[in-house]
Amino acid sequence: MKVGLIKPPSILRNYRFINSQPPINLAMLGAYLQERGVEVQIRDFDVQPLDDLEPWLAAFRPDLVGLTAMTPMILAAAAIAQRIKDRSGGIPIVVGGPHASALPERTLREFPAFDFAIAGEGEEPLMRLVEGLKGASLDGIPGLSRREGGAIVAGPPPRRFQDLDSLPLPDRGLLPLDRYQGQSFRGFARRSLRIAELVTSRGCPYACIFCHAQDRKVRMLSAARVLEDLQVCRHRHGAQHIVFMDDMFTLNRRRLAPLLAGLRDLGLTFNCSTRVDAVDPDLLREMARSGCRGVSFGVESGSPRVLEWIGKQITVEQSIRAFDAARAAGIPQIEASIVLGAHPDEEAVDIQQTIALLRRLRPTIISVTTVVPYPGTPLYQLMIDRGLLSPDAGWDQFVFFGGRPSWRTQHFTIAELAKVQNRILREHFFSWRFLRHLLRTVRGVGDVRYYLDSAAGFLRSSLPDQRPPSGGGAGSTLKPPAREGM
Repeated sequence: MKVGLIKPPSILRNYRFINSQPPINLAMLGAYLQERGVEVQIRDFDVQPLDDLEPWLAAFRPDLVGLTAMTPMILAAAAIAQRIKDRSGGIPIVVGGPHASALPERTLREFPAFDFAIAGEGEEPLMRLVEGLKGASLDGIPGLSRREGGAIVAGPPPRRFQDLDSLPLPDRGLLPLDRYQGQSFRGFARRSLRIAELVTSRGCPYACIFCHAQDRKVRMLSAARVLEDLQVCRHRHGAQHIVFMDDMFTLNRRRLAPLLAGLRDLGLTFNCSTRVDAVDPDLLREMARSGCRGVSFGVESGSPRVLEWIGKQITVEQSIRAFDAARAAGIPQIEASIVLGAHPDEEAVDIQQTIALLRRLRPTIISVTTVVPYPGTPLYQLMIDRGLLSPDAGWDQFVFFGGRPSWRTQHFTIAELAKVQNRILREHFFSWRFLRHLLRTVRGVGDVRYYLDSAAGFLRSSLPDQRPPSGGGAGSTLKPPAREGM
């Protein structure tokens, strides 16, 4: 049995300041299938030419093709699926990823080229689908929806692996690693570093309204298993720097201590993401001694009431303490991540509080996005219920940067929020303070080129866009809320 796994091209792949990361999720799925005797190949059309699709199909001749897609990539995934059907209609196609997990039955109704949809973690249902295509029953497969006699049949709810150590390590040899040339994470570009990405946990113990993770359950690889993967990255792939892709890398202190020791022993630097209430001065100093070169905090807002509305469960004071401690620890890259319009009731005074907090935090890097109400999140339903978002909004609008969304918040259009976004980003990245930071931290000519390319790309992308919003008739179906300027 042969299975081809595909990542479709991202809408934002040509933006130099957008992260370019290999699909470790597909490398994990591939390893799981290979362990059970399935031949696997992966194509990442973010970095490989889409014209290679048909020649690859002819050469590999897969028995099943699987595509993964976040919401803004679902249209590209469907287009690839249709190309496969047009060439060889007999190849069954399954779609997974966040969009299909949120809307499995709607995804099959909306895109006829998909034969199956998998919600949740894909290892078990994908393997059972492979077995079903060889003659086993497709009934009762958790998380699998399928077409049957013109109807869509949904299986039981998806199951989650409780013991992640029982899964094989991702097979990065399935990925075109030499093709990833941009930044892996903001401030960490492959022009100066040999970078490897690791996923060491699944889930989140919190339930912010704009996030897919709502069950508050976290499962983690053991420290021993993560260290095994670090050894592979260091010795087999020549990695110098590790990007930990977990939402909360510092959640489990007991697990963290041997990981930091292992990073020191291997001579690896790293960066990670976490929460401001999941660090303290001692931990940050130990992270810095162990090679931490960057930490990203989800600050989201400087308004206490907005933080409460979105379920963030942090305070402004905690953000200030975390940034002061990270700076005192000597971590070079300290990022603040902000969401404008994170709750529909956010007003101008809340945004001003966010701007004031950013000035107090003095992050070296900032990520400022306008709100994206992804399907499957409480925010998505809240904005539909309030008439701020049409259920027919085009899926290509659901991007954090450079899109033309048709939704709005109670007090702002997305265009108004985008103006604030651009102003905050320009004031930060074109300031003398940021220039001084660059002079202290650049690792060579490669870094200089990376920052120049990122700046040029940002300036081009932030030019006014007069095109109308795409997809559906959402603009005409919204209830007009009261307008309030900045």
